[in-house]
Amino acid sequence: MNSFVKYQIKISDSFQFVKVNFVKIALGLLLLERVYFYIFAQHKLYQWLDYIIEQILAITR
Repeated sequence: MNSFVKYQIKISDSFQFVKVNFVKIALGLLLLERVYFYIFAQHKLYQWLDYIIEQILAITR
């Protein structure tokens, strides 16, 4: 019984860890996306990439 409780606590701890890290990763990706946007906004490359992505989505839709 005691080991089962320990096991459950371990699972909830690791789940909490994953949840926190997932939030950090998501925020990090958003930040990266912002940075890339600001870098590429200086050039026309970003619009070009955007256009290509739009075309790919249109084809796969």
